[in-house]
Amino acid sequence: MNPSVKNNRMITGKIKKNINGENKFSSVAFQKRILEELPLPVLITDSTNLSVVYANKAAVVFYGWNREPNSGISMMEIDSDLINKKVSYAVKYYKRNRFKTHHKIKNNIVNEIEVFNNILTFREEQYFCLVIIDTAKCRFNIIEKEKQLEEMKVRFLSTSSHEFRTPLTTILTSSEVLLMIGRSLSETRYEDYIIQIQNAVVYMTSLLDDILTLNKMEVGRWKFSPAKTDLFDFCNKMIEEARNKSLPGHSFNLFYGMKDKHAIVDDKLLHHIISNLLSNAVKYSPHGGEISLRVRSIKSEIEFTITDNGIGISERDGKKLFETFYRGENIGEIQGTGLGLSIVQRCLDSYGGKISFKSKLNEGSIFTVSVPVLTML
Repeated sequence: MNPSVKNNRMITGKIKKNINGENKFSSVAFQKRILEELPLPVLITDSTNLSVVYANKAAVVFYGWNREPNSGISMMEIDSDLINKKVSYAVKYYKRNRFKTHHKIKNNIVNEIEVFNNILTFREEQYFCLVIIDTAKCRFNIIEKEKQLEEMKVRFLSTSSHEFRTPLTTILTSSEVLLMIGRSLSETRYEDYIIQIQNAVVYMTSLLDDILTLNKMEVGRWKFSPAKTDLFDFCNKMIEEARNKSLPGHSFNLFYGMKDKHAIVDDKLLHHIISNLLSNAVKYSPHGGEISLRVRSIKSEIEFTITDNGIGISERDGKKLFETFYRGENIGEIQGTGLGLSIVQRCLDSYGGKISFKSKLNEGSIFTVSVPVLTML
């Protein structure tokens, strides 16, 4: 028999069993387990008097009860908007699908909450299934998020304006010199000013590229696109790119430990990851030193390790290292925006990879990136 036909028959048989009521997922015990694990408070009440017949774990914690209330607690006691109201009014009040009210929660605090109600019928009796949303907490979380975003915007404007001002000043100063006394300069000095302008433009272009890349990541416009790639050649090009940005005191090594030169990777995402890490290794090793890229396969992952002998990272800075616009306290006058590692982290999130690092101040850093081995396109 064709295996696919056999599988289809097995699936059909399971569906028939489910239709006949033998589906274990429809059992009361299983459904109660789902309710227990929900992070939101859930109450089930009698539809005639609003007495609570069930509360999940989240509700017990939210209302500050010692255990699940089997009896004796009514929504009339919990809901401060129902004080001095008749039961008939309260039932009608709670019969709505969605509404806001005020509940007395733990420590006798009265909070505004939003209630989502679904009327259930069990053994010919009706119950209200109430899902509780703490709107006060939601508002607090929104305010905190807005505060964080505002702080990020301030850091971005402060950092980016400074980072743009420096190369713009270079361009302006060099171009003014060339306009005023360019004809009287030696060929070497003339070229020096041109190179300064070019370097400033390259830096600004790189900065804008980082900002645009991060924006694409934030809005979800970046698609994961793996393809068969000459990984050995790719890594050599990464080393060459880093070497072109380096100072005379830097040396570079590639240790390629993969059995095959080729691998299925997203070379664009990988380029952002490796280039940013190598660029940081160069940037934060201002006195030169060895920078290495080691590539190897471990089980179901490809591991990239970037090592430098630079200024290192403090334990305090390490906790915030991947935050957008964050820069370490020991960077001094080294240029940068604090975007590089944030981009690396977002690229790895899209890739399904991970990153870790070890570092000692004034001794250097080791960054290790792992991405999954892909075996089919």
